Amino acid sequence: MVAVFSRLVAFTNRHPVARGMLSYGTLWPTSCLIQQTMSGKTIENYDWIQALRFSLYGGLFTAPTLYAWIKLSSRLWPATSLKTSIAKVRNISIKIGVHMQAEFSMFSMHGYLCY
Repeated sequence: MVAVFSRLVAFTNRHPVARGMLSYGTLWPTSCLIQQTMSGKTIENYDWIQALRFSLYGGLFTAPTLYAWIKLSSRLWPATSLKTSIAKVRNISIKIGVHMQAEFSMFSMHGYLCY
């Protein structure tokens, strides 16, 4: 088991976007299942297709998009100060935030693009 974990760590160190893909691909469906539990569903009647859509959205859309944005913003604003951090947050909110919310609504919540 240690060898498998060591290989996984080495792989994610070589390919940093894979770490985000694994993280978001796990966190998004977990949050979906928690939300379903809080709304009264049990393991017998969970919407597993919705959880799968959340996993695909988190792992294949959110993680690569955020990874690309971090790489781009680090080149645009190489300094690491409070002023540049605010500029990065402002720009991601304005330029990417609206697009990601629209994609999330279409892809994950309703699944219109999956049918």
